[in-house]
Amino acid sequence: MAEGKSKAADASVIFRCLSYVTVAVVMGCTFLSASPKDGKLVTNNTPSYVESAKNLGTENPAKLIEVSLWLQLHNRSEFDALTQSLYDRTSPNYHHWLKQSDIAARFAPTTQEAKTVQEFIAAHNLQLVKMGPSNFYVRARGTVSDVEKAFHVQLNNYQVGDKTIRSNASDPYIEGVAGPLVRAVSGLDTGEFEHTLVIRPTSLGRSKSAATAQAMAVSNPDFFSAQCFTGTEKESFSTNGDGELPIGTYSGNKLNLESQTSPGCGYTPAEIQTAYNLTGLYNKGFNGAGQTIAIVDWCGSFSIQDDANAFSTQFGLPQLTSSNFNIIYTAHSECITFDQTEINLDVEWAHAIAPGANINLVVPPSPSFQDVDEAEFDVANRSLGNVLSGSFGSPEVFLAATEVETESLIAEIGAAPPGFPSTTPREIPATSRPLMVFSPLSALRQTLPGPRRLAGSV
Repeated sequence: MAEGKSKAADASVIFRCLSYVTVAVVMGCTFLSASPKDGKLVTNNTPSYVESAKNLGTENPAKLIEVSLWLQLHNRSEFDALTQSLYDRTSPNYHHWLKQSDIAARFAPTTQEAKTVQEFIAAHNLQLVKMGPSNFYVRARGTVSDVEKAFHVQLNNYQVGDKTIRSNASDPYIEGVAGPLVRAVSGLDTGEFEHTLVIRPTSLGRSKSAATAQAMAVSNPDFFSAQCFTGTEKESFSTNGDGELPIGTYSGNKLNLESQTSPGCGYTPAEIQTAYNLTGLYNKGFNGAGQTIAIVDWCGSFSIQDDANAFSTQFGLPQLTSSNFNIIYTAHSECITFDQTEINLDVEWAHAIAPGANINLVVPPSPSFQDVDEAEFDVANRSLGNVLSGSFGSPEVFLAATEVETESLIAEIGAAPPGFPSTTPREIPATSRPLMVFSPLSALRQTLPGPRRLAGSV
């Protein structure tokens, strides 16, 4: 199903060592003065809301959680400059793409460095879950109590707006030789990306025009109508709504909004193709053939292929089969279900715009920053697509600065091999939220399409 939506995406975090009476926390503060050989503080790894949000209390110490330790790259400044030069027409490196093996050999953490981090987690009663590709991260599992001891943090639950989010109260500290090897620790907080759909009224109110719209019959309730204006209407408004003067009367086109009897209207593939002159490109053979679009979306949908093919049949597009459509789960998903609106929207419209392209739907098990980052890293590292597409975002108030840096790094790694250009659409909200910076849009090498409202299948 397609909904109207907007696509969305640096938080600076200051570590503050608070004074507590308990010996454990006082010891944690003394680590700040430790020399590099004794370990390292992972700075800017605390979301900014921790300083002002209501603390609801400590997390259950027996609860099992997973954390991912992202390791430092080698020669990062060289990698940044090299990646930039690949897109500089005046550079001898222009479009001399790197292979993933080149990136791993020249810039990735070494096997020994990853082993050192594994030894750190084992020494702190944490179990290895998996090693990230090319040693970029190490994922571990343990109780909240053991994680707190390992990283010298306290994990609290915070009230952030209408959300309850777990987070570390201060930046993590990693003891010993593993400390300088770690760039970021994800999973200490429970921050998540969100799909921010356009919110449309479930009721059109009590006006005569609203009653008319609610009575309209629809020929196919599974699809938005291509007819957005169904005539004209006149509305009158009075003070207090009781006829008291002054009274204002307005007239204009009647918009076919969603109602109890109508899914509303939206642009169809043919309309979008015509508006952007895609038909001209198709006539010249540019329909996406030979390209692969990687779409990242969590949980998964049992019915996505059937839903997308119903959409394709409705609008005269090629069917999705095993030859041009593949689903890749990055881990076992316990939230997979039918009719996932966002997955439908993303797959159907990627197919509508580039009907000749292959599509890899890459599915992390949850919308957590930790899981989505690792899924996107799989796309970049395994070259699962020439373009990475996602329809989600998060206000950066929910993210630590290290999380934004991780997103930028993943995009940079993806931009270095052939393909995977810097075109990762993100969602921004179309509702009445205050202006704010959204992530991952704010990360380098990301682009954002304009707002749109598109037809689609249920």
